[in-house]
Amino acid sequence: MTPQQIAQFQNQLLSMEEVVTSNDNKITISINGQCRIQNINFAENITIAEIKSTLPSVINQGLTQMGQKVQQLLMIHKQIV
Repeated sequence: MTPQQIAQFQNQLLSMEEVVTSNDNKITISINGQCRIQNINFAENITIAEIKSTLPSVINQGLTQMGQKVQQLLMIHKQIV
C-alpha cells in the first residue's frame, strides 16, 4: 500500500463505530475501529451482578463485530492494491 492508501485506511478505521446492546437493553457499548471501547451506558435499574454477568459478552460481541468490519475493510483495500 502507498502512504496515501495507508492514511486513507487509518482514517476509515477512525470513523468506524459499532454499537452493541445487551439482550435486556440494560447495557450499551460503542467500539471504534481501533477496537477501543468509546462509551458504556448502563440502565438506572441494573445491578452489579447483572453487569458482571452481561458486560463481558456484550464487549465480546462488539469486538467480534468490529473485527469483522475491519477485516472487510482490509480485504477491500487489498483488492484495490
